[in-house]
Amino acid sequence: MAKRIWTIDEIDKYRKEKNTFLYFNKEDGNLIVPKAIGRGRTFNWANPLSWVFMVVLFLFLTWFTSAY
Repeated sequence: MAKRIWTIDEIDKYRKEKNTFLYFNKEDGNLIVPKAIGRGRTFNWANPLSWVFMVVLFLFLTWFTSAY
């Protein structure tokens, strides 16, 4: 069953309630969310795809730097 995608207002409310540095919301289906401070985007670390993306990125960078 797919998780519900939260709106920006719901994400802001969640951040104010939890007062956390990283966005880790198991109920939110978003992979990428707006940053709490400043401009840009960040990952929802409760989403397994964010961990897969980071592992793939790490492996690619490791391979790329060792190849040259």
